Amino acid sequence: MPPSLVRRRFADLVHHQSRAAAVNELRGENPTDCETAYETALWMLYALLDETIGAQPGDSVEDEDRATVNKFVASITGRLQSLRRKIG
Repeated sequence: MPPSLVRRRFADLVHHQSRAAAVNELRGENPTDCETAYETALWMLYALLDETIGAQPGDSVEDEDRATVNKFVASITGRLQSLRRKIG
């Protein structure tokens, strides 16, 4: 499987996980599970940005993709911080 396809599938998984956590957070369901899901999503995004993980020659994250991932990181970080304030 081409590296770009793997990264895309991985990003889709992160998006699904963080969206499910947000829905559960809005419903007030299992705040600690939401926190764990947000944290896991962040670690997965950081892994996407880490070019030392499974890197092959010439395989790097494009600037546009890096910017998109960084936007997801900022968004999820904000939701995680908000959740942590709620659960104190």
